[in-house]
Amino acid sequence: MDAKLGALTAGALGVSIFVLSKSLRRNWSRKPSHLPTYDPFGALVSRFEILPKPPPPPPHAPPPLTGLTFAIKDNMDVEGIVTGVGVPLWLECHSPATATAPTVAKLVDNGAAVMGRCVMDELAYSVEGENFFYGTPKNPAAPGRIPGGSSSGSAVAVAGGLCDFSLGTDTLGSVRVPSALCGIFGIRPTWGVVSDEGVKPLSPSLDTVGWFSKDAEMLQRIGHVLLSGAKTQPSRPPSKIYVVHDAFALFRGPSELLQACATSIANELVGTSGVRSLKLGPHLLEKLPGLAKWDLDQKNRKEEEKGIDSLLKACQIVQRWDFMNCETGRWCIDDKPELGSGIAARVEAAKRVTKEQFEEVSELRQEVKSVMAKLLEDASVMCIPVAGDLPPKCGLSGVLQSDFRLATLRLTAIASFTGFPQITIPVGKAPGSGYPLALGFIAAPGRDLLLLDLAVVLQKALQADPEAVTKMAENLLQKAKIDARAAEADAAKQQGNEAFKAGDYERAVDFYSKAIEIAGNNSVLYSNRAMAYLKLVDFKSAETDCTQALMLDKKNVKALLRRGTARAFMTMYREALDDFKAVLVLEPGNKQAKAELQKLQLSGMAF
Repeated sequence: MDAKLGALTAGALGVSIFVLSKSLRRNWSRKPSHLPTYDPFGALVSRFEILPKPPPPPPHAPPPLTGLTFAIKDNMDVEGIVTGVGVPLWLECHSPATATAPTVAKLVDNGAAVMGRCVMDELAYSVEGENFFYGTPKNPAAPGRIPGGSSSGSAVAVAGGLCDFSLGTDTLGSVRVPSALCGIFGIRPTWGVVSDEGVKPLSPSLDTVGWFSKDAEMLQRIGHVLLSGAKTQPSRPPSKIYVVHDAFALFRGPSELLQACATSIANELVGTSGVRSLKLGPHLLEKLPGLAKWDLDQKNRKEEEKGIDSLLKACQIVQRWDFMNCETGRWCIDDKPELGSGIAARVEAAKRVTKEQFEEVSELRQEVKSVMAKLLEDASVMCIPVAGDLPPKCGLSGVLQSDFRLATLRLTAIASFTGFPQITIPVGKAPGSGYPLALGFIAAPGRDLLLLDLAVVLQKALQADPEAVTKMAENLLQKAKIDARAAEADAAKQQGNEAFKAGDYERAVDFYSKAIEIAGNNSVLYSNRAMAYLKLVDFKSAETDCTQALMLDKKNVKALLRRGTARAFMTMYREALDDFKAVLVLEPGNKQAKAELQKLQLSGMAF
């Protein structure tokens, strides 16, 4: 390579990475003026520069991405440099790329500057973001917590302000998960609409090239460049939003709060009439009973796992078959590289998949796509959690690591298996920890622009009040709790009424007492319990309850009548007379009050 511009060090391994010569740059120029000189987050595996040619002079408009910098994932080709895939041995075994990945070139041609290549999980075969060789990029939004992977460095570079946007790849969540855990925007576009030529594969029939940004409008800007010429549909507002109940039940963080966030957002976007609650797993199993066979432990699954877990298992068959039949998988078989233990185990699992399994799952996949497309027709959107939990601590192993991974993959498999687009939208911070909260929105194939526009709308709403969504969610949760307690109290009240009608007055007292304990101060409940006490000849308790009922509602006629009756039996005649007179002030025609008043007056006991 002639007139090399210099060598840089990749990671801690001292691997030499050479910058492109000017002759290889398609007229791209040198040295971005704001290239970072430091990387406190460990996001970059190597630094090099690819700059666009200078913008045309006025009155010509500059390219749409002029002035922006971006980083790329370590599995994307740059002419003259060896692509690393997160494994040092790969660098030793492979030659420099002969061409730059078209997606990278397209962004540079539109004015953006490449500033380096990012750390990724080995072979892109993980969602945690921890590389056995290069370490774990530091999550700027949650120090000491994993950034998510496999596009870990790409997300961290953006979250840490090292560049304006970045590229990653997403097979089973490798853009969506790190964007959620780092509190930034990220999109997995419809499978096939963005070129993955020049990108080292993990699973070609699942792989997509996605992108990250802190800003929704920038994410949209990048989308307009990368999606130009692709088969996408014009944007339009969503017609319906499905809040996927079983998906939120899988989230191990504050799931009620996150689901309330989703419901609050959906109500604002489409109105309450456009919001639907959906149990996706049962829906898929009802439409496609054959899906269940891919979960060998279906009988022991929790309700929220059924169907969704089957979808994941089927998706992993595709991923593993693809991997063993693509460039990176074949290299693993031939060269047997050292890998982190988790990824090594996944490589071994991939070897056990048969062609028959893959072919059977491929047929099922088309059926699942049809069912999902029907569900999301007419610009409907599905809302789910993105990852299985808030960011876990770095260095997790064993059960804790596998639990996070499984919970996450159950969620990410929905869009991966179908090839549908999904966007990650940060919606606030979790109470207590302050870690990022994010929602994923899935649309039908080709509805990528709808999702990008949706992100812009939501970010504008959040800019006015960053806690707006979580506040709405907390209010919704509080209302839901109040409504639930009211419903529980009403059920106990109804049981008390039924026991009273059956003449079982002691049980009636018990049920009314339970309702009072749940609902707190409620005039009707105290009055009802007083009615049961009267039948039990417990006049003192009846009088006490009626007095409490009247403190809560001084116009409670039944409480006045029942207290008057209790007082009369307790020979408190003058007080009883006052109660019956008070009833007639409120209801002049009340026959019971007139009759009781007449009895007291005729007996002479009220004087």
